[in-house]
Amino acid sequence: MRQLGSRSQKVQPLFITLDPERDTSQVLAEYVTYFHPRLIGLTGTADQIKKVAKTYFVRSQEYIPDTTLDQTTNRADGNYLLDHTAASYLLGTTGTGLALFHHGTPPEDIVKTIHHFIERDALGE
Repeated sequence: MRQLGSRSQKVQPLFITLDPERDTSQVLAEYVTYFHPRLIGLTGTADQIKKVAKTYFVRSQEYIPDTTLDQTTNRADGNYLLDHTAASYLLGTTGTGLALFHHGTPPEDIVKTIHHFIERDALGE
């Protein structure tokens, strides 16, 4: 967002949780402050999150580390990790997918791509 300069006003960064059970509105409100002041954190029902994930081909799976198992009952103590697709999406104003940035894409490449779509007016006014 900083590298976009004044053009960042044409971009609304969003974070959508894949774990609505733990990521409440309050949790997300605090979490997004660690990244950018304009980042909005979204949550919803489990069904809503599944629908969004399916639409954007996002995969996730709960993983229970052996260290969190109660050795007497062999059941998890409620703690788990969530392994998931690690990518960022650039969407146009109509929700159309414009670009996919895999985890580790250099920020300069992301900025260049966003500039391209701003120049084509694909991100709207």
